[in-house]
Amino acid sequence: MNYKNTVAKVIFYSGAIYALLIFSGGVFIGAKFQDIIYLEGLSWLVAMVIWMVGFASSLLFFGGAEIIELLDKQNVRAVHEESPKIRADYQHINYKDL
Repeated sequence: MNYKNTVAKVIFYSGAIYALLIFSGGVFIGAKFQDIIYLEGLSWLVAMVIWMVGFASSLLFFGGAEIIELLDKQNVRAVHEESPKIRADYQHINYKDL
């Protein structure tokens, strides 16, 4: 993603790091969990549950970054647009002039 907003970049990269940590954490906890219930190898069920929950929560990071970026673009566009000039003598305008 090509984010121009610094906060959106930080949130996006935090979400990417979080997703990587969840993947490695799922492998680690799945391997440790097999010792607890005396299974052979990796407990795939535990690892898959951790991966699915981690994937869904990392999507919140990515979505938050996208929302911040879109709001920033909208704000920049609104600031740079030509705003209507407010006349100082608006109380004295005749209605037929409008």
